[in-house]
Amino acid sequence: MNVFKDVDRRLPEELIERYRHIHPGELGHVIEFGFMSGDIAPVLQRPFYFVGSAVTCRITPVCSAAVYDAIRRAQKGDVIVVDIQGEKRHACWGEITTICAQARGMSGAVIDGPVVDSARIIELDFPVMARGRTNLTTKFVGFRSDVNVPVAVGGVSVNPGDLILGNEDGVTVVPFEDAPGLIAIAEAADEKDVKRQEHIKRGTLYDFMEVDKYVAMHKSL
Repeated sequence: MNVFKDVDRRLPEELIERYRHIHPGELGHVIEFGFMSGDIAPVLQRPFYFVGSAVTCRITPVCSAAVYDAIRRAQKGDVIVVDIQGEKRHACWGEITTICAQARGMSGAVIDGPVVDSARIIELDFPVMARGRTNLTTKFVGFRSDVNVPVAVGGVSVNPGDLILGNEDGVTVVPFEDAPGLIAIAEAADEKDVKRQEHIKRGTLYDFMEVDKYVAMHKSL
């Protein structure tokens, strides 16, 4: 049975806005989960950063009709996350889907497969993360698909409503339940990064980071 439904949970916009003011790399300093494979790479050739609630879609390798349904169900600021189930040849995302996503006010797209029309995506200046490029595209053939169900993309589980952070370095998934607690950790890490830079200027960085303490721990192993 195919599943086509709306996102049934959303984080408060105030919380999402706080995430827009942190660098996703700050989360990388303090947690080990939620980071997609580096194979999911940016199409744009400039720095960017998008944050939004996940609208998910799982499709068969040759039918992309459900991608359009997912876009249609999205709200402003959302990020579409498409699981194409390991497909490496067919593109389910290109110029028209990009234009549709922009018209809905979406923040970005994460595609676990290749894209087509990469030059137009760059020209349209819409953040898309994907696994390479191709000229072979999906069709509308009515094969099984699901919208707003749990998916797996880039080695990470994504549920509808999870928070998606994407920039030129990669994609981070913050689970819906963890988002309220992780923002304080990320903000603290961001503040610590500012302090590191201050200590670099003072010449006291290594003391501040307790480098000798951790080097000694390695020596004792």
